[in-house]
Amino acid sequence: MVMKVRGHPGQYALQSTRAVGSLGDERQPATGSWVEAWLSAPRYAVYLAAVGGDRQLGLDLYEWNAVVSAAFLHDLAHLEVALRNAYDAAVVANTPAGQPH
Repeated sequence: MVMKVRGHPGQYALQSTRAVGSLGDERQPATGSWVEAWLSAPRYAVYLAAVGGDRQLGLDLYEWNAVVSAAFLHDLAHLEVALRNAYDAAVVANTPAGQPH
């Protein structure tokens, strides 16, 4: 979970709330070079900079970002269906009977 740091405007802290084994997998410690090989060093550096260089918090922030992104895409998919259906209804309502739309 990302939380605003009290008394420090514009600064945020990451507090890991995910337990080991949640989401069905074992959480790997962020030691060694596997994280950079997996994410790429430049991409991981962005997350490390955001958490003051703490490798585990950087990896936790990356995972949190992935979960938030997945949740957003879920909602975006529902919006896409709603818009497509509304568009279809408008086209059908303004198409003469028997004409393709």
